[in-house]
Amino acid sequence: MNFLDAIRSQVIVLDGAMGTMIQDLDLTDLDFGGGDFRMLGDLLSFSNPESIEDIHFRYYQSGANGVETNTFGASPFRLSEYDFSTLDLGKFKALPEGLDINSASYEALAYALSKTGAELAVKARERYRGSEEYDGRPLFVIGSIG
Repeated sequence: MNFLDAIRSQVIVLDGAMGTMIQDLDLTDLDFGGGDFRMLGDLLSFSNPESIEDIHFRYYQSGANGVETNTFGASPFRLSEYDFSTLDLGKFKALPEGLDINSASYEALAYALSKTGAELAVKARERYRGSEEYDGRPLFVIGSIG
């Protein structure tokens, strides 16, 4: 079932607050690339992709039809508030190939964050669809643009 058909025929339940779920994780400033980046949870898609995927998965387990990608801050406008040349990449284990995050344009970084965020949500959806607890309801990934 596509999204338009679903919203025409039933109530669609979306996930809750990604930021609140991130706050429940036991993270340090280094997980965000330094204290200056702590308000940009989108970066966790690069440093803690398993945690982001798991948050999406748990929302599907809880009955959500759709999860929003972890991309609320992934716009060139929002990213321009940061100086990524100072980002500590020590915990960043899932950077897209060819992306030099410390010198990338805001547009390139927005694209990489958006693509990775969507991929993690899709992985969670497919993982849930393959689980024994999947009940057959339609599942969607919804892009978050802050």
